Amino acid sequence: MPRVVLMCGISGAGKSTVARTLVSEGWVRLSTDEAAWRRGVRTFPVSPALAQELEREQRAALLELVRAGRDVVVDAPFATRALRAQYRLLLEPMGVTPEVRYVVVDAEVAARRLAGRGSAGSDDGRVEHDAALALVAGFEPPTTAEGPLAVVRGDESDGRGGT
Repeated sequence: MPRVVLMCGISGAGKSTVARTLVSEGWVRLSTDEAAWRRGVRTFPVSPALAQELEREQRAALLELVRAGRDVVVDAPFATRALRAQYRLLLEPMGVTPEVRYVVVDAEVAARRLAGRGSAGSDDGRVEHDAALALVAGFEPPTTAEGPLAVVRGDESDGRGGT
């Protein structure tokens, strides 16, 4: 049975760094930041219209990969319980229960990382300070009541990961 991990955490937590460890073990990584970068987007967050389009494409790709028997890590903030629930419902008919991997980091550490980004690649996209604060304010931490959960400290990584 394919496995799915939903990365979760505030921008600058180090989610992409953690996701890349799974990629090194053979997992496929899906990233809306990467998809936006391929379209020429260099600052984040993206517009609501583009976010919806990227989200639809990511869900379709996820289902295709799971049908093919691939393990997938979805590298995104998964900032709300509602979004995490939508992904669980999406995967439920396929018999897959995703694990949420919550990368915890101090907001000041994340803000420092975001300020140091240089837009050198999709995992280095700029997030304006006010936008970063808004993302932190709206973040809903996951709990075990939602389903399988692993908590990872992001303070130790270099934090060059995506949003």
